[in-house]
Amino acid sequence: MPQNDSPVRPGDLKLGDRVRVLSLDQKGNVLTLPDDKGDLQLQVGLLKMTVNLKQISKIQENVTKKEKQKARYGALYRSKAQAISMSMNVIGKNLDDASMEVDKYLDDAYMAGLKEVTIIHGRGAGILRDGLSQLFRHHKHVEKYRKGAYNEGGDGVTIVTLR
Repeated sequence: MPQNDSPVRPGDLKLGDRVRVLSLDQKGNVLTLPDDKGDLQLQVGLLKMTVNLKQISKIQENVTKKEKQKARYGALYRSKAQAISMSMNVIGKNLDDASMEVDKYLDDAYMAGLKEVTIIHGRGAGILRDGLSQLFRHHKHVEKYRKGAYNEGGDGVTIVTLR
């Protein structure tokens, strides 16, 4: 059993504190405060366990505001990458609504790391196609765009290549 060089005092612990279980060399969270014998419950991964104060050491986690923000953005990127589709359908929408939705979709697709996406706008009178091509022309994430080939949907779709 490893020797605890700096034993934790009962008054130093709060619920949710991060501690290291010396015998397992694992990190855990405090679930209950120590009783009169010094025993407390910890959550270590999926396991709940009861240990004595002599078997743990408190972890000093100095997480800066910038690191917390980085972690939050990392989770945002992962969620975007998992949920984004390779195409977006705006058939039947008016140009303003379609432009806003496509703009947000292009941002999300760029964040997810997609290189090419398909915007389905339909044929109709060409209002959506022409209006969206204006958006693509000036959008910061669009490298180039083209009309869909026959097997991709023809005039009813635009294939957008992202930077």
